[in-house]
Amino acid sequence: MTDYLVQLKQMVRTARLDQGRSLLDRIGQQPEPQKRKALELLALTPDANAGAMLRHLLVRQTDETLLAGILRTIGKFRRKDMVTDVAEFLFYDNALLKTQAARALEKIGTPNALRCLEQAAKTDKCDQDILDAIAGLTATIYGSLAPAPDPDRQPQKKAEYKKNLARLGSRHLEKCCQAFAYFSNHSSQTAAALNQNLDSHNHDLLIRLLHLVSKTTPKGAARNILALVSSNRIGSHLKFAAYDALQAFPGRGAAVAALKGVTDTSSHVRMAAAGVLEKNCSDPIISQVRSMVESGTKTGETLVQAILDVRAAKLISALINTDTFFYAASNHLEKNACAPVLETFIHVLENRNRWSSARKYRQILDIKACEPRKTIVVTSLSQTCLDVYTKLIWAAGFRALPFNSSQDAFEAIVSHKPNAVVCNLFLHNISGFDFSREIRELYGKNDLPVIISALHKNLNTHLLADAMNQSGVTGFFAFPASLETIKSWIITP
Repeated sequence: MTDYLVQLKQMVRTARLDQGRSLLDRIGQQPEPQKRKALELLALTPDANAGAMLRHLLVRQTDETLLAGILRTIGKFRRKDMVTDVAEFLFYDNALLKTQAARALEKIGTPNALRCLEQAAKTDKCDQDILDAIAGLTATIYGSLAPAPDPDRQPQKKAEYKKNLARLGSRHLEKCCQAFAYFSNHSSQTAAALNQNLDSHNHDLLIRLLHLVSKTTPKGAARNILALVSSNRIGSHLKFAAYDALQAFPGRGAAVAALKGVTDTSSHVRMAAAGVLEKNCSDPIISQVRSMVESGTKTGETLVQAILDVRAAKLISALINTDTFFYAASNHLEKNACAPVLETFIHVLENRNRWSSARKYRQILDIKACEPRKTIVVTSLSQTCLDVYTKLIWAAGFRALPFNSSQDAFEAIVSHKPNAVVCNLFLHNISGFDFSREIRELYGKNDLPVIISALHKNLNTHLLADAMNQSGVTGFFAFPASLETIKSWIITP
């Protein structure tokens, strides 16, 4: 041990802070290994004297690298007594120190650290590092307060749980439907199943679990969904399902995760992430979205389109006075947007007393509303699924009639025959095949196409073909379908 470290250790032990200030001030002159050991020595000493010495260094030192190292060390050893001191660096103009302060507070991991981060997020000092730290710390604190129950601790339910989990992940359609019905009535077991299968390579199992947690909203599930969306190994189908499920779990962590999702290369993933932002429309989130929109990049443009396409009225209202947003929105509304998107935009304009602009888009809406288009009924429990198909069906030259309730969709079909019907595999208490059977009591297979569009991709093809034949389903397609595929669904005379 060097003379410097020996003297520092003696000073810590005897608490001679007044006599040792000059020794502390020389820490920056030490070689890097000694400097690191000195900081760790102070951070590992769990008493007020060591805390006072760390505070002295934070106040007196001016070297950026040394200060960053001090903050990093405080976080590494979770010095809970240093939260307020570290939080002061969130308001510095130095990007490196702000980043290290945010990370240190996240590692310290106390509710007080979270409060300090949240206070900073309400100011103009808010940045992505602060939002990321809030997301991580929120998942750590509040996720751990409500862990998913472990069925293995309940012997009487263990066998039933394992049997249904195996069924849920199988390629056998009927078994999947039975297991889906079981987990729909056992939300805590759904949360446990997701927690235990985050690393599963069974794509369809994860899709079904995400669908279930969005439907049953069990406690503790949000942290697992956040863990999934932060993974780099999942594809666009799982990303969509995860962001779609996150909409059922409002919170800072979900919003921060969605800021990454709205930059995804897949349009339907961006729309699902935009839906999460709409559910968490706080000032810090709006500030971050505004910065992304004003970047003038392609990412900013596609973000505007996603916000419009999911009809995120709160976000639109918050951004509508931003010139970059309004310009990008105008291009999309005039060229590509479907009628429902225009209606939402007009409603926001009228609420903001922008009557002249509202009249302009009302004229565009009237023209689009008069266009002769064939109608496709769409039903799904997911609002984002409905928004995605409303967008695609319009782009294919048709008009969507969307319903969250399969019962409402059926009543609309009874009232007026559409040109096609599209539904998910799992609806409210019934499957898409059950829904098709009900429709076939009214219309034959040659009279009205009934399509199931789903994120599932590993079902047994022979059993799937049998189920389609027995229920009168016209076709089973991946979600989302291509424009050419959608056009093929309409029967031409």
